[in-house]
Amino acid sequence: MNKDKIIFKNLILGSFFASFSAALGGSTFVFTRLIVDDLDPFTLSFLRYGLTGLILFLLSISIFLKTKFSKEDKVPLAFLGLAMITIFPNFMAAGLEHTTAARAGLLYATMPLCTILIAFFLI
Repeated sequence: MNKDKIIFKNLILGSFFASFSAALGGSTFVFTRLIVDDLDPFTLSFLRYGLTGLILFLLSISIFLKTKFSKEDKVPLAFLGLAMITIFPNFMAAGLEHTTAARAGLLYATMPLCTILIAFFLI
């Protein structure tokens, strides 16, 4: 396979997975908006992200234990994890009580930029 075909294949696959991820992320706002009136935001966040995080942690514990992090990477990783895994879901669920799923989806589209900014300031 020549280099152009590999680049094209990676471009197509990358675009597909990015689009699929955005579709999944956007659909969660619609479903969350439907049930946010029945649950308080913190319970909803725990159910969505806490249980998912626990399942993913259990599935990847062997890889996690084998990975060695340098000391200077641990604090930025902890802050990034705290912001993106705990604080964001709670604010998202609380915010969906006051806006539409479409507006929340637009805000969600800025998440890659927010991640880049956080990583820039922590590195």
